[in-house]
Amino acid sequence: MNGFSANKLAGLSLILGPCLMIGAIILTPGGIVVASARAGEVIAVVRAMEQYPTLAHLSANLGVVGVVLGVWGFWYILRSQDNRTIAGVLIQWGSLILILALAGLAIGRGMTNLVVHILTAPAVTEIPQQQLYAAVGTIEAVRGGFRITAALVLFVGSMALALGLVSRFGALQKVLAIGAIILSVVAIVSFFAAQHGGVPQSSTVSSVSPAFPSCCGI
Repeated sequence: MNGFSANKLAGLSLILGPCLMIGAIILTPGGIVVASARAGEVIAVVRAMEQYPTLAHLSANLGVVGVVLGVWGFWYILRSQDNRTIAGVLIQWGSLILILALAGLAIGRGMTNLVVHILTAPAVTEIPQQQLYAAVGTIEAVRGGFRITAALVLFVGSMALALGLVSRFGALQKVLAIGAIILSVVAIVSFFAAQHGGVPQSSTVSSVSPAFPSCCGI
């Protein structure tokens, strides 16, 4: 594989990966569209997965494929940078942080598969419903912790990556990179404010998407 084709493959991975992950989020039962539940309503999410187990499995596996593509794209960026410049170090740092965040998202998707597997197991009918929901609800709560942590790490990684890329862009792409930096900072501040009750529960953090560099001209 020559350098040109590798660049194209990495760029394609960074376009398709986030699209698949966003699609997985939309399709996940108890999420945004299907049997929507409020953030923190663990049992409502579990019941949604129990109601739509096939869709839950599909969304989980779709998310994992998106993560794999994203990891490849960021790994290629990480390997291709010169660490003798500040910009190169920032790009490497941001790419590595984003890879770690994607690993956390992959673990969360694995937990979704585990929850659905438990809910659909033949022996599950022998377990009292309250006990069953308590068990899978604990797994779902842990999954939520991974998602929250991964989101914060994604914002930090996006900011570092955008900072490194600013000096390498033309006028239009530089504006987009600066916009990504601002959005990442706003998301991080909103994240901590919401965690400590300073901001009413809203879509502020969830609506600020991490800046995947599909516009970077890779």
